[in-house]
Amino acid sequence: ESFLWVLLRTEREAEPFDRANSHRRPEANHSMSVTPQQEIPVLAPMSREAFSVFAAEANAAYAQDQIRAGNWAKEEALAKATAQFEGLLPGGVETPDHFLYEVRDPSGKCVGSLWFAVVGSGAARAGYVYNIRIHREEQRKGYGRAALLAVESVAAGMQLPALRLNVFGHNPGAQALYESLGYRVTSSTMRKLLSSEA
Repeated sequence: ESFLWVLLRTEREAEPFDRANSHRRPEANHSMSVTPQQEIPVLAPMSREAFSVFAAEANAAYAQDQIRAGNWAKEEALAKATAQFEGLLPGGVETPDHFLYEVRDPSGKCVGSLWFAVVGSGAARAGYVYNIRIHREEQRKGYGRAALLAVESVAAGMQLPALRLNVFGHNPGAQALYESLGYRVTSSTMRKLLSSEA
């Protein structure tokens, strides 16, 4: 879970779903109805080629978030982010219990990405959304919400009792989205600056 250890930790219970438990990679093209007239194909498995681009973008963004949160120094942030990423995904898209998707619009164009994994065991077993990113020019079109609802279906199909994720405190837009989907804060990390130069 260290890759997205951030300021707010949230959790949402998965809706019951009658499907046999499976650790196989979920099928492609999970769809979520957005309006009665429109079906958006949301998730498709990420290719190895797309993974290379995703890794570079995710590491750079995560490093910047950690700098902004005051957790890491600028000169070490990218190396730390890359090390954590590679530790979690040593096999890339084939890493067991990790599932990486492209988020696609109705035409099939990639508009973002989503990475979730099965973590914990026993009563603590859950789905964990490590990363969801929608390209800046495609934001505020409902793709992030649709992708999160689609991954709920995937998680429920794996008989996972809950989905968890973390969100940085400087991202109120993401916090509002998660709360609107039923995620609730389960723990938080806070910081107080002791001088204006800190």
